[in-house]
Formats: sequence, structure tokens, C-alpha cells
Amino acid sequence: MKKILLITKELIDDPKGGREKLNKNIFHTISCVCNKNKYQFTLYQMRNKKLSFIKKISNFFHGHIDGITSKKLLEIKNIIEKDNINLVVIDGSNYGLISKFLKNKYQNIQIIFFYHNVETEFFLQKFKNDFKLKSLAVLVTIYRAERLATKFSDKRVCLNERDSKVLNKWFGKPATHIIPLSLNIDHYSDEISNQSNGKYLLFVGGQFFGNFEGISWFIKNVLKKIEYDLVVVGKNMDIYKNQLEISKSVKVYGQQDSLANWYENAIVTVAPIFSGSGMKTKIAESLSFGKKIIGTKEAFMGYENFLSKIGWECNSSEEFIDVLNNTNLSISDDQALMLKKVFLDNFSLSAFESKVASLID
Repeated sequence: MKKILLITKELIDDPKGGREKLNKNIFHTISCVCNKNKYQFTLYQMRNKKLSFIKKISNFFHGHIDGITSKKLLEIKNIIEKDNINLVVIDGSNYGLISKFLKNKYQNIQIIFFYHNVETEFFLQKFKNDFKLKSLAVLVTIYRAERLATKFSDKRVCLNERDSKVLNKWFGKPATHIIPLSLNIDHYSDEISNQSNGKYLLFVGGQFFGNFEGISWFIKNVLKKIEYDLVVVGKNMDIYKNQLEISKSVKVYGQQDSLANWYENAIVTVAPIFSGSGMKTKIAESLSFGKKIIGTKEAFMGYENFLSKIGWECNSSEEFIDVLNNTNLSISDDQALMLKKVFLDNFSLSAFESKVASLID
């Protein structure tokens, strides 16, 4: 019988960010697969604690990041021996040190890693963006962790082919499996509202350098040459209110309890993202509301097979302006339902579960 241990970041009851949502969906999916197949399932959550500066420096040199400590490695060891674990699923390549620790002790244990993105590539972009010593230190630490994750894993799951190729570029091994992200959408329904009465362009995304970089560029280079208003919504994005609201056509809001009304009253969503890795949850979320997307090549990574149905790719200000000024963005109820079906068939929790089941089996 399979005896599975899932090691993941501390789970949040009501996750807002894309990574936290995927953490919870991986937990939910693996636990469901285990219940259906009568596999033994154990969960271990990595909880971060506030550390002194000296302790952070010490952890840096030992490769202990994101909650990893010698005590927690010992706790994981005790769980494996107590529960006779034979398969360890590690959610996040930042936990690479754990895989080295386990493989050195238990040669027969199988280890599966979920890569939310190629963290090394992501933090290299961040360092290039702000050129801070702290960003360089994080990059070095993440590189060490991700190298260990790739070296000491039996199966590696990436969200798309691009990340698999980048993983191979950095560490000499591609993904063994490609499984796109999933969203657990409680608002999903076949009902359609306000498809032809959109009032604004909508950008959804939290405080993250790629989001700020992208929407700032859009406001400065595109918005003044089109006739639409823009609404920006996302966790902590309101701290940029003064920087982004440079005209009456831009409104910026922070974290919201629900995004339903924002999506339903938007004519289309925009995703001018030029930096990042992995997949963008804002694309799948937009589809779940039956909304098309105007975005960059980076925004549509992992969604390429559906691009002709779900939106328009634009990689320059001229291309964004052309689409927004010369395209009928309104869609019918049937078209909106088609977008929802793309989500349901490919990026919902049920679609994710069938792929994870085959991975574990």
C-alpha cells in the first residue's frame, strides 16, 4: 500500500495569492486521491517563525530557508519511520534541502516535487529588477535549494513546457510531468451576467514586482491612447495608488473579499506581464468568470493551446492599442460559456485531480 507524506507550506483557510491557492489545491487533491484509493496520507506543514538577523544569517549558510530547521528535519524523519512512508510529495522546490536529507537516509523512498515556477529564474529576474544585496542573497539560497530538489527527486512536476526547459537549462534535468495549475472556484456556475455591459478594463494581481512593472507600463504607454477606464485590484496594490492613479481613468483598490463583481462588470481583463515564471492564476480566474484576456506572451504561458479562444496576445504598446481600439471586445453568452468550459475542462480542481492521480499511481 502507498503511504504518502505531503510536505507543504503552512496552509491558509482563505488563500488570496496564486501560490497559496495552489498549495491548498495540491493538499486537497492528494488527500482526495488517497481517500479514493485507500492510501495512507500524512500532512506536514512548514511553518515560518520570526527570526533574529543573526539566526537568518546562520540559516543562510546552512541552506535552511522557508521554515527548514534541524528540528523539523528530525520531525519529518520520525514521521517517515513511524508511518512507514514510501512516497514523499514536496510542494515547492524551495524545500530542496529536505530531499537531500531524505535520500541520504532512505534510498528506497520516492520523492515527487511540485515546482510552482523555476524559482531560480524568478529570483534572477527580481534581482535584475531591483539590484539589491538582499535579492542576490535570496537568489543564491534559492539556487542551492532548487539544485538539490532537482538532483534528489524521482519525479518533477512543472506547470508548463517553458518551465521544464528552463529547469533543464539551470540544472540539467527537465520536468518528468507537466500538470497545469488549478483553481478551486466556489463561484463557478453556468449563469452569465453583464457580458455585454462591461464598464472598464480589469487588472487583477497582488503586490509583486512583475505586476507593478506590467501595469505601470500599461498605464504610461497604452491607457492614454485608448477610450477605456482601468480598474486595478489586488492585495496591497493600493500602496501604489498615488503612483498608478495618474489620471481619472485609473482606479486602484487593495484586497477584496470577493472579486465576482469586479470581473462581472469588466468588459475584458488585461494582463501586461513581462516578468515571472510558472503560470498566471489571473488567466484561469478570468476564464472561470467567462471573461476574455488581453495579455502578453508571458501572461499566456501554459495557456498557449487555448489562445485563439480565450483572448489576444500583445507584446508591445502598439499591439495593445490596436486591439483595444479596433476590436469588438463584447462577447455573447455562448462565448462566455465556452470560456468557462475551457476553465472547467483544463484548470479546475477536477481536471487537476485526474492528472495528480496518474502521477501518484
